[in-house]
Amino acid sequence: MSALLRQMSMLRLIPHAPHKITAEQLQKKLKNQGYSISLRSIQRDLQDLSVAFPLQSDERDKPFGWFWTKSAPLWDLPGMDLHTALAFHMAGELLHPIFPHSTMIHLQPHFDQAAVVLQQAGEASGPATWTERVRIAHRGQVLQPPVVLPEVQTTLETALLENRQVRVEYARHQQTETRAMQLNPLGLVYRDGVFYLVATAWQYTEPRHYALHRMRTANLLDSARELPQGFELGEYVRRSFQYPLVDQPIALRLWVSNSVARYLQEMPLHPDQRLQPAEDGMLLRATLEDSRQLRWWLLGIGDEVEVLAPEYLRAYFAQMCNNLHQRYQAPVADAVCGKEE
Repeated sequence: MSALLRQMSMLRLIPHAPHKITAEQLQKKLKNQGYSISLRSIQRDLQDLSVAFPLQSDERDKPFGWFWTKSAPLWDLPGMDLHTALAFHMAGELLHPIFPHSTMIHLQPHFDQAAVVLQQAGEASGPATWTERVRIAHRGQVLQPPVVLPEVQTTLETALLENRQVRVEYARHQQTETRAMQLNPLGLVYRDGVFYLVATAWQYTEPRHYALHRMRTANLLDSARELPQGFELGEYVRRSFQYPLVDQPIALRLWVSNSVARYLQEMPLHPDQRLQPAEDGMLLRATLEDSRQLRWWLLGIGDEVEVLAPEYLRAYFAQMCNNLHQRYQAPVADAVCGKEE
């Protein structure tokens, strides 16, 4: 029985192609699981298992590595049930943009198996038809994401996984010429369909972010990545992607229409938000961060909101309204929009 359990453990440890594992690596992993076995016995087990299962060894490179063939079905005990299949299917669909490419390759047999399980369950099964009954609706205008070269994304993901630096050819915004940069990767950020690499450049310690679609090439370096003292990715995202404009929270006072107030009662602007009746609407009070995100949100509501305080923020929107009024009062110039045919 112990030999059978050991061989089952071996089968679980062997990766799908293109990854592979050597007999020596298997020996170490099995030892961590409590199996004491010689290298010769492992090699003999692998030969025996390759007769019954779609296993292959890579004899081109030494040391030899073993792997499941790309066409091998997912082998697992117990088998994948409907709810597990649904979880894998939806994870593959929804999380695909932020999964490392190497992880997607590793998980592909699970995704394939999930598709088979859901298909075999048929329309009579609730979990199997769940994906046809759920949709994600995006708020606002959805823009088409820029194209990222697959080899660039794979290289950067590998650099993060292996803690290595990279050399890239990078084109700045609205520029076609590139320049070579040595980057010390700190993290990836996915925002509104765009991937950004947070990194320090050369020997500098100030983190910045670089759009992946502006990278023409990316090559791994042997240099180990270095984490700047005190760096925390979540804090960097808050400062650099949510665009705070002042250091301290502000006491925001708004007049909002009744329709906006009903929306904010269900989804508050901030946990300490307070609403009270006002003429033709509601008065909102909240203490929160002044950011570009907040201003874009207020601008998007249009004339159903009025900023009452702080005064500098009210002046900001008053000036914007004045600029818009002047722009829309002027006649449309042919030079701006072109003559209609």
